[in-house]
Amino acid sequence: MSIKAVSYCRYSTDNQTENSIMYQMSAAEEYCKKHGMVLIDVYSDEAKTGTNTNREGLQRLIKDCDTSKFDAIIIYDQSRLSRNIADWFELRQLFSSKGKQLYSCNEQLSSDYLNSNAFLSEGIHALFAQNHVIETRRKTLDGVKSKAKQAGFCGGTPPLGYDIVNGEYVINEKEAPAIRKMFEMYALGKSYDDIMQVLYREGYRSKRGNKISSNAIYYLLRNERYVGTYYWNKYQYTVMRKRITRKENPEIVRIENAIPPIIDKETWTMVQEQLSKNKGASTRTKRQYLLSGLIKCGYCGGTYTGFASKNRRSGEETIYYTCSTKERLKTCKAKNVRGDEIESFVYYTLKNRIFNQDLAEQVADMIISQSKDIVTFDAASVKREISKKKQAINNLFQAIENGLNAEITTDRINTLQDEIKALELSLEQNAKQNDTVIDREKLIQSLLEDAKKIDLDFEHRRAIIRKYVVKIEITDDTVNLHCIGDSGTTGGATQI
Repeated sequence: MSIKAVSYCRYSTDNQTENSIMYQMSAAEEYCKKHGMVLIDVYSDEAKTGTNTNREGLQRLIKDCDTSKFDAIIIYDQSRLSRNIADWFELRQLFSSKGKQLYSCNEQLSSDYLNSNAFLSEGIHALFAQNHVIETRRKTLDGVKSKAKQAGFCGGTPPLGYDIVNGEYVINEKEAPAIRKMFEMYALGKSYDDIMQVLYREGYRSKRGNKISSNAIYYLLRNERYVGTYYWNKYQYTVMRKRITRKENPEIVRIENAIPPIIDKETWTMVQEQLSKNKGASTRTKRQYLLSGLIKCGYCGGTYTGFASKNRRSGEETIYYTCSTKERLKTCKAKNVRGDEIESFVYYTLKNRIFNQDLAEQVADMIISQSKDIVTFDAASVKREISKKKQAINNLFQAIENGLNAEITTDRINTLQDEIKALELSLEQNAKQNDTVIDREKLIQSLLEDAKKIDLDFEHRRAIIRKYVVKIEITDDTVNLHCIGDSGTTGGATQI
């Protein structure tokens, strides 16, 4: 009975084409005829590197090794299967454990691991395959380094404010004002969030047309290109397990006054001094989220918390809110909500319903009416809830002291602190409502003043939202916004 065999073929992009696949297939067919095998299928990957195993054809082959479809695997040579020596021997072990024999058209591969000559030969070929990759990378790097020494563009996406024309940096006059604005604002002491809000309001966007995030601003303010300094190969990256670390590269190419500057040196120096000062003032700054503690899950009643997700390719950061029950216990089906969408929805709802100058008197009358009809406030219950949350925070700090990883508990502590602030604010507002007779004219004036404050900066906006928003309830794509001064205290079900 003939042995059923399949072949695996691959070509990369270094002087190889799809014709290489046909040649490898032909060689596999000849090998099967010569050794009494029947070639029943071909697995292939086109224009794929052999330095990793993340290849569609290879992954299908690995999956099919669990079936009785074939008994043997034919490759043209070892480099077609892998150019990574560790991956090569791992795949060899995998195929062997599945009862599949691996054959090469051009090398002798032995299934007998006691055959020292065969093992040595196989190891040498694997080393040569790996060395080919290293040499190719070295030659490529030498070419790029030579170009860098002439201040040439070496690939990637140019930073905001620049375009590449004929391999050289030129200022993009539509984007450059955003860079000047962020440097000027930071030099005046403005925060990343303040700068982010102003840039967004004035219509500036990233290269991809997205909102310029605070995380992007962090890196842009440190980019030496904006003061005319060209650099390449600035950092060395080291991968340790799943963690990536970086450090300054001693072989960096840095050339001053090599590209047109967007920022003058005086402003650059002021900003760098301010960055250094702020870094030293606090080793860790708690990130603030606009709606922390206000959003409730329509499924489980849990509080939504904010988190930032960074795109690995672009480096851009996106804010999301997620149900805390889902995050901690994985028992809730609530979807995550994009921060920019829910925050914009709340902001514009307040602007249109509460801070609409034409509706100021109507809103004031509604607030006065609501204050008279308020259901008895259970202050004792709120105080007990605050006490429970404070105890929970103490327990978490105790757990950290006992050796629990602080990163695991930080988000939960932040959430509890936000919830305590919201409860304390409700106590404060209730006390004021009980002790104060509302002056209608002053209330109208306060509404008009708050309408201006909400646009000042992040901190003012956060305070104003907490002053007027009672609760935000989310179920799938439907949002119920409850705020004082709105008809029926609810904004109704709205999709975002």
